[in-house]
Amino acid sequence: MTRIGELTRVVVLAVASVTLWDSYGCSLIVDAGSLGGGECPIGKKSCTEPGTGKDLCVLLTDPKYGCGSPVCIPCTTLLPGTKDTRCSNTNICERITCDLGFLDCNGNAQDGCEVNLKLGTSDPVTGTVRNCGVCTTSLTPSSLCQVPAGTGQPICLNGACDVACTSPYQNCNTVLSDGCETNTSTDPNNCGACSTPTQSHKCAVGQTCSGGVCK
Repeated sequence: MTRIGELTRVVVLAVASVTLWDSYGCSLIVDAGSLGGGECPIGKKSCTEPGTGKDLCVLLTDPKYGCGSPVCIPCTTLLPGTKDTRCSNTNICERITCDLGFLDCNGNAQDGCEVNLKLGTSDPVTGTVRNCGVCTTSLTPSSLCQVPAGTGQPICLNGACDVACTSPYQNCNTVLSDGCETNTSTDPNNCGACSTPTQSHKCAVGQTCSGGVCK
């Protein structure tokens, strides 16, 4: 049996491995990636094994190490909202399935499940929020949050459309289509705040509302 200590140190570096020849004509094939300063063969990349710190040469088709990405991070981390992933035929991370509460609404498997259904997708160009609770399509109009310009900011709150108002304006009628319709600074029926079935902010007959106070 050959002792490694008797190797003549004649090293032939191949693409996939290093061949060490001893003085008896025997050889030992060693993965180049396991040698200090060694490079990984074609089709693999150098990564560090989590938990052990061991240097590895991993396949570019392994989603646990990010496929062909320059980093060695799982595809489920690289692609937001994904539960299961795979490597494409060009070694790019792709979504297979989504985590609960996330969906792939743009149909691009390579950017994962990009939509958090509780928050939707803000569109600064149109001033709307799409994909609220479900992907927005012609069959799901309620997932598109919008209000008239200048009447508040549409938001997706826990998967349902709502409106964010700027004081003193409020959405007292709870109707989304007219936004923040009430000026609580001057409305005698909602003076200082929106009136509710359990809390009235309505001024008495003959009073007016000024600065949110009945006078």
